[in-house]
Amino acid sequence: MRSLVLILSVAVTASVAMDVPREFKDKTDFYNLFSQCFGEEAMALYYGGIMQACKYCMQVQTPSDLANELNSFNSNEVEVLKGLLSNPALAQLIMASSNFRGRNKREIDEGLVKMSQSDLDDLMDGIQESKMEMMSK
Repeated sequence: MRSLVLILSVAVTASVAMDVPREFKDKTDFYNLFSQCFGEEAMALYYGGIMQACKYCMQVQTPSDLANELNSFNSNEVEVLKGLLSNPALAQLIMASSNFRGRNKREIDEGLVKMSQSDLDDLMDGIQESKMEMMSK
């Protein structure tokens, strides 16, 4: 009886000790799957890129750091900055120097607007055929 209890306690202890955290297991499974599909070199480059991105992100200031920096200005400095930013000549200079190109709305004469009725009918027929093919599979 003692030997049975001892064996069961060893088995339970071993199974608890071998329990791998779910996140680590998922990452390992992901790596193994993609390394078999794309190769070890591609996965090494992928994870290298992720590590470089993490290092970069750790160096970037958080929004709370920026807010703290803004709070450190006195009222006179804030008024001077507001005056500079409200100056239209400065705004034009900033726009010209930064090669800023604002987003333009799409032209109305492009896209589906120029489709003829026969093109639209062909599109609808193609959609119906695709639906029928998918339903028959």
